[in-house]
Amino acid sequence: MRRIAGFDLSYDLQAQQSYEAQISSLTSTIASLEVEIDRARSERTTLQADLSSVRELNAKLDSGKEHVARQLSTKNVEFEQVSEQLFLILSIVGSLLGKRIAVCTRLRLL
Repeated sequence: MRRIAGFDLSYDLQAQQSYEAQISSLTSTIASLEVEIDRARSERTTLQADLSSVRELNAKLDSGKEHVARQLSTKNVEFEQVSEQLFLILSIVGSLLGKRIAVCTRLRLL
């Protein structure tokens, strides 16, 4: 060991090497974390774009759903009207058929 002006040079050299190793390790860790931050930012940007697309699709689907619901409602009203007309026609046909059967029966009796 060499001593100059009360300093132990080998101890100072070991401390310096230890500090340099720690600095190198910290620099490497920082670089790794910066890469991870860049990836996270990129992923966040991608996720935000995906979310925006999903929201847009959701709005289109909601609009389409409302349109289909209105069409269904209109078709239900039309179905009810046609059903009522059909029952009326069936009633008239039934009545006319009953009258015709009665006329045929009377004609047979004559």
